[in-house]
Amino acid sequence: MEFQKKKFLFFTPYSGVWVHSFPEALLASSLKESGHDVSYIHCGRLYKEDCIVKKIAGVKFDATPEAKEKICKTCEKTENILKHRFNWESSTIRERVTEEDISEANSLVEHGLNFTDLYKTMVDGIPVGVLTAFEFFTSKKLLDPEKVTGQDLEQYRNNLKDAILTLRGAEKILDEQQPDCVVVYNAEYSVNGIWGKLCEKKNTMFYSENSGVNFSNRLERFQVNIGSYFYGNQTLLRNWPVYKKFHVSKNEAEEITNHFLALFEGKSLYTYSTPKARAVFSPRAYFGLKPEQKLFVATLSSKDELFAAELIGQINPVDSEENPFFSQEHWTQALIEHFKSRPDYFLVIRIHPREYPNKRDKIKSQNYEKLQASLVNLPPNVKVNWPTDGLSIYDLMEETDVFLNGWSTAGKEMSFFGLPVVTYCGAIVAYPLDLVYSAKTRKEFFEMMDEALKTPFDPERIRLNFRWLAWEFIRSNFLIDDAFTFPEREKRSLPYRVANKLTGGQFRYVENWWRVRHFPNKLAATGDILKYFDKKVQTPAELWEPLPENLIEPEVEERIIKKEMKRIYGLLYKDQKLWQDAPSYTLRYKLGRWLS
Repeated sequence: MEFQKKKFLFFTPYSGVWVHSFPEALLASSLKESGHDVSYIHCGRLYKEDCIVKKIAGVKFDATPEAKEKICKTCEKTENILKHRFNWESSTIRERVTEEDISEANSLVEHGLNFTDLYKTMVDGIPVGVLTAFEFFTSKKLLDPEKVTGQDLEQYRNNLKDAILTLRGAEKILDEQQPDCVVVYNAEYSVNGIWGKLCEKKNTMFYSENSGVNFSNRLERFQVNIGSYFYGNQTLLRNWPVYKKFHVSKNEAEEITNHFLALFEGKSLYTYSTPKARAVFSPRAYFGLKPEQKLFVATLSSKDELFAAELIGQINPVDSEENPFFSQEHWTQALIEHFKSRPDYFLVIRIHPREYPNKRDKIKSQNYEKLQASLVNLPPNVKVNWPTDGLSIYDLMEETDVFLNGWSTAGKEMSFFGLPVVTYCGAIVAYPLDLVYSAKTRKEFFEMMDEALKTPFDPERIRLNFRWLAWEFIRSNFLIDDAFTFPEREKRSLPYRVANKLTGGQFRYVENWWRVRHFPNKLAATGDILKYFDKKVQTPAELWEPLPENLIEPEVEERIIKKEMKRIYGLLYKDQKLWQDAPSYTLRYKLGRWLS
């Protein structure tokens, strides 16, 4: 199949993050080997004070120059490994930044007295202050712009300066190279978002890459979307009425199951919940429920990520009159008031683990302190599950009758197990609403809580979840495991750790060099990749064509799904008695009865 030759520009200032930069290089190499023109733009130390690589490495903004210099060298070593292996045509954005540009950026950021002033910064019609806010607020877990002071304000000022200099450098590069397509890793990063806005002005195609979202093989799958991952997800949701008609295949079902097995381990950096308890755990006993009480668990969401998305205009404000409860805080208080009048119900309010320091970051959110102050003097049938309790959501699901949810992905996860979920934020959830009960008014929400009790377990929810995850995990991205695998969840061998320590962390470069020397120039998925860029569709899912195994009879699909749920059941309850011996309100009983 013939494809129109294109000129691709990869802006890649984060080479030090190997698990992102090498897959990106494989994508670029596949395009180059197929006849497309490819050029690379690196940082050139433009972001020497603060960048994503430094954040991931734990090097803070106020770190020593020596610590920052070490990270810059890490990036440059990786750049050189990839450049020599793939013979890139590359340059840096720093080369395009002039003294005049630096003077302009300094002038703009120095005039801002506070965050609000800086946030409003516009350059040539591009909201650079807004674009800088997302990454900054999520990394700090901030909610209140007025509290951005001192060192935090200086960091934001620096990030804003970098964004302005990126704009000036990128303008020159786009004028020089005139690319057909610009590709970045994660458009939410502030300097990447600048390229997106410039491409929009120049009618240049702009693509955002991301790793997969299946935790069992996250790095072996590669997503590409026009604009950002967010728009790819919205496309899947729009097409869901058609997509949900296609059955899940045996291989797809196995891959989906592997994701949940990885979730139960709780080892992934992107898993906030603690691992599932190995011993038998009873939420009803832990929280002191009476035998006649029904257990409801309200899963709260971390607010800083949502607030940051609102700041950059990615979504409409959730705290608004269109929200049945106006805000998550009002929803929580409304639940407490409702349960006061329902002694036959018991509510557990689960605080999102991200609000508290965790394995991914060591920061307590601003919202956590608000929650501690507001969730006091509760009625006897309302308890709070704090992150410090160390409870896994997969332990709570064992005896929960109904889950209550705003926009957390926990809603989708609990629905996957056939459990009822009621949400009040259907407008912004990132999964289909036919997986849950979705209320549009307060009255409807409380009515749906009662209605959900009538169907405590529904295999149809499981089937729809498998079908949705086939699109989200598999059909919307490219498999690259023929060229890249990475033991993200496995502990490195003792010889590797010793060698890396003895070489001051340099042994990993030997490993990286070996990897690039022994992998192909073109991915097995190159044909699909070429077709995707040629057709200019939002997500690869739009080009997916069903295989015979996706057109099977419903009975065959049910057998496939049951086989996979038995794998999950075996891990959840491997040390426990037969399902018939479990109380009828437990998930062990419900799943076991359906699978038998």
